[in-house]
Amino acid sequence: MGKATLNLAYISRLLAKLILALGLFLSCGEGGAPGELSATDSLAGIEQADSAYGMDVTGLEEQTYTIASGQSLSGIFGQLGVPDTSARQLISQADTLMDLRSLKAGHTYRVFCRSGPDGKPVCMVYEPNPRSYLVFRWSDSRPEVYKEEKAMRLVQKTAAGIITQSLYQTVVDQGLNPVLCYRLDDIFKWSVDFFALAKGDRFRVVYEEWMADSISLGIERIVAASFLHRGKEQFAYRFEQAGQVGFYDALGQSMKTRFLKAPLEYSRISSKFSKNRMHPVLKRVKPHLGTDYAAPHGTPIVTVADGVVTEARFARGNGNYVKVKHDGTYTTQYLHMSRFAPGIRSGMRVRQGQVIGFVGSTGLATGPHLCYRFWKNGKQVDPFREQPQATVPLDSKHMGIFKAGVDTLSPVLLSISFHENLVREASQTVQLYIP
Repeated sequence: MGKATLNLAYISRLLAKLILALGLFLSCGEGGAPGELSATDSLAGIEQADSAYGMDVTGLEEQTYTIASGQSLSGIFGQLGVPDTSARQLISQADTLMDLRSLKAGHTYRVFCRSGPDGKPVCMVYEPNPRSYLVFRWSDSRPEVYKEEKAMRLVQKTAAGIITQSLYQTVVDQGLNPVLCYRLDDIFKWSVDFFALAKGDRFRVVYEEWMADSISLGIERIVAASFLHRGKEQFAYRFEQAGQVGFYDALGQSMKTRFLKAPLEYSRISSKFSKNRMHPVLKRVKPHLGTDYAAPHGTPIVTVADGVVTEARFARGNGNYVKVKHDGTYTTQYLHMSRFAPGIRSGMRVRQGQVIGFVGSTGLATGPHLCYRFWKNGKQVDPFREQPQATVPLDSKHMGIFKAGVDTLSPVLLSISFHENLVREASQTVQLYIP
């Protein structure tokens, strides 16, 4: 056989199209509603060409209509003049391919009509979601509905933003996918306090996104990112080794550290670690060896690191509190909870980020907040003065590959403008991984 091999599926599709080309036409008004069925029209003389939906459209015109409130598929076919028997067959076939209840007011459908003054509808296309579309075609003897998936492309994009209110708001204002906000939080949450961002903080990011036509189907991954927080810029690069994905700085140190930057989503720090503070309830000066986070009643509180619960009880001053021992050096404590999370008790092992209780105002407290306390070698210290400890660093045997990738990605990050988005094909992405 020669290099060109006939594809039977393609031939079958082509023959089906030729047969359907003998079908009946419906007139489409110029920009108006679809017209009535004519039993004498055919597709004679129309050449073949592929549209975005892979159909023969040379000699055809496309018109878009909006689904009205309460309109159903049968109602649309009624406007198109499709015979009742054919309409029932089309609806029966469509019912196996889509949820007919998803036909919602405001959505659009496309009707392809023959060019010319007597333009007649040939078929209809409806997109139930951004990934796929349904083609409805009809004739005297063979109504047909088939579903196709759109061609998807993985594209690389670069974006940047300057914080004015919050990271989320900045991402949305830039017209970016909000998922980027949560992905950036996942990367930098050990080193950036996202609940205390300063106006002027900024980020740059290189990421991959699935696209169909011009519609985003979702973020695939962040490749590299930087975050400038209170004058200090940090860089993170994605690297995969032995099936495990992590983000590392330019020296190969993990972005993930032993302790989270904060144990909850708070609105403000109402009182910092101090050796000399006027107590709001006792009305006298005494040391405040903790950090108070003001937050709404019921806000979840998480443990900042893996450990074992040593205490989970009520005390007159502390109210409901939980104490977690992380190792022989570090212990943390969480005070004034409204209640404990289900299952939290002394002796229980907890994981970093696990909810252990909820914000309240039990004990000596004037309002809902969390008093967070941090012990090092049995002495209470200010957690903000502690140097973060990285978890497992990059394997030294991979450093050569990693640094080569960093040398390529760093200029890309630094070249990103804070006032525009750039798009590149994903094939140009630098992938840092070891199979």
